[in-house]
Amino acid sequence: ELVIFDSIGTLFDMHAYCHGMAVLRAEALCSCFDLPESMYNELISVMEFDIERYRHKSFAPVNICSRQETLDSVIRYLNATLNIDTACACKESFRHADDASIEYLDDLLKPLAGAELLIKSLAASETTIALAEPDSYSRAKLYLEKAELSEYFSAVAGPDSVNKTKPFAEQAALLSRQCGVVSEKTVCIGDEINDILMAENAGFKAAIGVASGSTSSRLLYEYTPFVVESLTQIGVRYALSSVR
Repeated sequence: ELVIFDSIGTLFDMHAYCHGMAVLRAEALCSCFDLPESMYNELISVMEFDIERYRHKSFAPVNICSRQETLDSVIRYLNATLNIDTACACKESFRHADDASIEYLDDLLKPLAGAELLIKSLAASETTIALAEPDSYSRAKLYLEKAELSEYFSAVAGPDSVNKTKPFAEQAALLSRQCGVVSEKTVCIGDEINDILMAENAGFKAAIGVASGSTSSRLLYEYTPFVVESLTQIGVRYALSSVR
């Protein structure tokens, strides 16, 4: 009755998004601290993006694009490099990057194959759809609006909506309550181990791992028997059969 999606890496291309945000954040940080050009690439590397390979450095099962973890890494790096407390300025730089990103959403948000069709098919089957977002609630709403998918989602929960984010169950439990669907009739679809663990901790009937983002199918199979290479392999029948 309820399907909860992850966003980056599941509905949208992870590498395009993480690269774009790393660039915008690095530019904002360099401007804020008047950093030399040589530190630009260092900052992008600290934010776990491999420029040469144009890929995020995946270290599952962490939330690789988690805003707070990325921010914490940057603060630690700049505190050590500049020998000052940079936390407040780093947070402000990230906010500036958020504002700047609105102009580049077409480049940042690349829908993955099968995403739109699956969402519309689930909606047509009267399945409730929700989003458990690793970024902020407001950013999640922005992504869905830009992709013209907002009307299909009954609820959205970001890490700022709860005390403990993935892999803890709080986001999942909040979405279940908001949608009025019990956990035993809920499926989670995500590309990270933390998505699978969140579903398990919330008592969901099943979690479907998608090897389109941060985690290989081999590793996903260690956590769930339901694994696909992309959303194109998930039909409504497959998604809903997971809860029966």
